[in-house]
Amino acid sequence: MNNSTAFHSAPVSQHRLNLLNVTFIIFACLIGLLLAYLVSINNFVFGSVKGGWTYPKLTNPGVIPLWMALLIALLLGFVALIGDRYILKYETIILIVAFIISVLVQFLLHRIYPIPLWIVVKSDVTTSFYSVAMRYSPLEVLSGYLHLAPSFPKHAMSNMPGKILLFQFIGIF
Repeated sequence: MNNSTAFHSAPVSQHRLNLLNVTFIIFACLIGLLLAYLVSINNFVFGSVKGGWTYPKLTNPGVIPLWMALLIALLLGFVALIGDRYILKYETIILIVAFIISVLVQFLLHRIYPIPLWIVVKSDVTTSFYSVAMRYSPLEVLSGYLHLAPSFPKHAMSNMPGKILLFQFIGIF
């Protein structure tokens, strides 16, 4: 047996896989921090300059505190590392902790955004699914989608009816 065959048939050690996972998670967190920094100094374009559509710059460059980006990166990295290591042994606890941390991250993200989420969801500019969902019943959407779609706002027109149905379902609550 030559060396190349022996090398490829040997199983990858669990230690090496864990090291790769940790390296990937740390790298992803660092990329997230870099992007947060670029956004905080208004050096990141959301959209496409070449395509002619961009979202306006943040009015206050310090609107995303770097401590918040660091905290979010650390929390997500913590969940990923701990979850990867202990999910098989403590599945319920890991899932509960991950859920609590994800709610905390969402809370932190919503604190820095100047527009309340309910306004974003109801806006025809951002999603347009809500207004269509409130205008038509699920039966109307499913049975007459091809007829109705041309009258929808652009985003709803270019997507499948499932998103409209999701907003109708959410509207029940």
